[in-house]
Amino acid sequence: MKFCSLFHVLSFCCTLAYAVPKSQFLQLHSLSNAIPVEWKWYGSVDEDSGYVYLTSKDSNEARSGSLWSTSVLRQVGWQLSTSFVAHVSENENTFFAIWYTSAVGSEGPVFGASDKWDGLLISQEIDQTGKIFVRGYLNDKSFELAQFTDPDLPPFAKCTIESSPEALNNIILKYGDQSGLELFVNDKPCFQVKDVILPQGYYFGVSSQSTSAKDLVALSNLNILPPDTSNNENLNPTSNTKQSVGDNTSPQTVIDTEGLNAIKADLAKLFNLVESQRQKMDSLHFALTNALERLNDISSTSQFPSERFNALEKLLHDSLSAQSSTADGTSKHLAEFEKEIKKAMGNAYSPYNLTNFMVFLLLGAIVSYGIMLVRRDRRRHKYL
Repeated sequence: MKFCSLFHVLSFCCTLAYAVPKSQFLQLHSLSNAIPVEWKWYGSVDEDSGYVYLTSKDSNEARSGSLWSTSVLRQVGWQLSTSFVAHVSENENTFFAIWYTSAVGSEGPVFGASDKWDGLLISQEIDQTGKIFVRGYLNDKSFELAQFTDPDLPPFAKCTIESSPEALNNIILKYGDQSGLELFVNDKPCFQVKDVILPQGYYFGVSSQSTSAKDLVALSNLNILPPDTSNNENLNPTSNTKQSVGDNTSPQTVIDTEGLNAIKADLAKLFNLVESQRQKMDSLHFALTNALERLNDISSTSQFPSERFNALEKLLHDSLSAQSSTADGTSKHLAEFEKEIKKAMGNAYSPYNLTNFMVFLLLGAIVSYGIMLVRRDRRRHKYL
């Protein structure tokens, strides 16, 4: 009898050892660029053949299980990447949840986690056809969500993703202070909400709850990554070793677009300056023509003393001298800029040769027009 009792005790202990993970703390990250996170399991969690089952495979009772990070995340931005297989019974849907909360959620009614939580919940409900119903919730401990029957907390985002029964589903949850919250399911965008602000220093968690022995959620990986990691790196750990197309081709030409844009900006400023000078010269030409005609009429009648004519002539002479000086400065500026353009054209790359040639033609026209204005001013000055 004692031998039989001892045998039953040892058998029961072996059964318990097989039914739960060997350690309550798991290291699940499988990507080289993942942030090391230690996970603690709660409830009926199994570990077998590279998968972590959030509910026990052997229990015939209602059960729940969850994994929670043992430390908070201090980064402002992050990505959560996980892949899971949902075994769905004919009568009940399977539920899977992703958490980002201020405290670790103990066993409870909300997909296996505690109620009145503070933070973010991404719920996923999978039916027997494999279709995934995704909803996002935010809570500040104010609402009770016993199996999401509380009507006062509608989801801030939701989507439906077509899948197949017992398919491997890939989940990417991204958060950044500029991009907001994004969710991708099987490489398909589910939602993006930019006005969601999540604080730093919260815990990550995943949980599941089932009422049928056939309902299971099995995780194949669970990684927390930096925010600048691409989707392919998240979903495929070996993608970094693949050689991209065109690796053996010669490097493409680097074009100094900033320098070209600066040249175009300077050219636009010069064009505006020349246009302004042209308008001033036209106005001055009209005013001087009227003044000279009036001066001739007055001088023929000799109604005013000669000092008045001398003062008027000096005024016109000073105006023309000032305009001639401005035109000379513009012409000099254009000539110097022409040298810079030619020098830049010598260093320009082939894709912009046509653009540089057009800039050179336009600059030549502006320079020619500026020289014409200067010569016309000097002819008027000589006439006076």
